Order: sequence, then C-alpha cells, then structure tokens
Amino acid sequence: MDSNGQYTAKSAYLAQLQANDGDIQEWWDSTLKPLKGKHRRSVAAVIMYTTWNIWKERNRRIFDSNSMTAVQLVHLIQNDILLRRTACGTPFIREDPIVS
Repeated sequence: MDSNGQYTAKSAYLAQLQANDGDIQEWWDSTLKPLKGKHRRSVAAVIMYTTWNIWKERNRRIFDSNSMTAVQLVHLIQNDILLRRTACGTPFIREDPIVS
C-alpha cells in the first residue's frame, strides 16, 4: 500500500521484497519439498519452462525491441509444455488447469 492507502504495482513489489527474506534455493526447496516423485518433477519442469519463457520475453523486449502480450506468453509456455509432454510424456500435473 502506498502513502495514499492505495495498492499499486510498485507498492505490491516493495511489499513482496520485504516479505521475501529467503533466497531462490530456499524458495525452490520449500516449493518442491511437499511433492513426491513424478508430481515433483512435473512441477519443477513447469516452473522451469515458465521461468525460461519469461526470461526470453525479457530479452526480446530489451534486445529486440519487440514484445508479446501476457496472453501470448502464456500460450507460448503452454505450447512448450505440451511439446515436452508429447515428446517425453511429462510434465503432467494433476488436474492441469494451465495446460489443456
């Protein structure tokens, strides 16, 4: 919340920074720890594909002066995951709400 009592993107970002005292390894471990076996590997794969595509979009915007909409980026992530699933049979997350 900003000084006017309103939520902004900046105030949300700052609040998240203040709440996040851990590092990426701690986040990764705490996210995957409760999961087992194939489900754990599938969740890890989805996180990696999502992160990788967000990074590529960042580079596209900075170096190519080109960008996708958020919807286009989500579809690209879904497509990458579906291609991987077709080739390898994974990742598959129970009740895949994102990838259909």
